Amino acid sequence: MRWQMMIKSLNYDIGFPKAFYSLFVNYLVNLGIPRTGEIARCAVLKQYDDIPFDKSFGSLVNERVIDVIMLGILGVSVAVFQYDIFLSFVKKYFLPFIEEKGLAENYKFLIGLGLGLLLILAIIFWLIKK
Repeated sequence: MRWQMMIKSLNYDIGFPKAFYSLFVNYLVNLGIPRTGEIARCAVLKQYDDIPFDKSFGSLVNERVIDVIMLGILGVSVAVFQYDIFLSFVKKYFLPFIEEKGLAENYKFLIGLGLGLLLILAIIFWLIKK
């Protein structure tokens, strides 16, 4: 229904059954080739409701971006409000994993990689805003 509302904001109206069936086409295609179901989902709407592929795919990407942002907000809020539980989880599972994989020796590289990714994301957001 969320995707249906996003499509409706683009002045295209799809009924619930077509949105529901396109979602199940998405799941079916993802069973065969992962992450191609989103393309099939948008293609189904193009074929049956004549909604431009780029519009439906753009709304789908927008939905995924919002999902990632909400997941990040949820993760940060858990880390802040349940600090003791989060810290015990990190000590029990995350730190042994880092030591086992030898990532502790490469912490400068990992910090640089993380900062580089943040810089790339900032440039992308700046270009989108511009």
